[in-house]
Amino acid sequence: MLETARREDRWVLTHDTDFGTLAIHENKPFIGIVFLRLRNLKPGDVVGVCERLLRSDAEFPGRALVVVEEARIRIRQADGG
Repeated sequence: MLETARREDRWVLTHDTDFGTLAIHENKPFIGIVFLRLRNLKPGDVVGVCERLLRSDAEFPGRALVVVEEARIRIRQADGG
């Protein structure tokens, strides 16, 4: 999925930690990953944090890993491409 998203110039939205491992630690190419690190993955909660992310003033650079938690949003710029 990570390769397909990169080929199609898309971001990946996930709650699976494997995407971050592949992208950062194994240096797999990617455009961007939004990782939802939430205690509750009920649809309403996921939609709520996604809406908050989209309303935020955060800049989303290319090759970024965005970690969204209930109380904060962290953006990690990846090196290379």
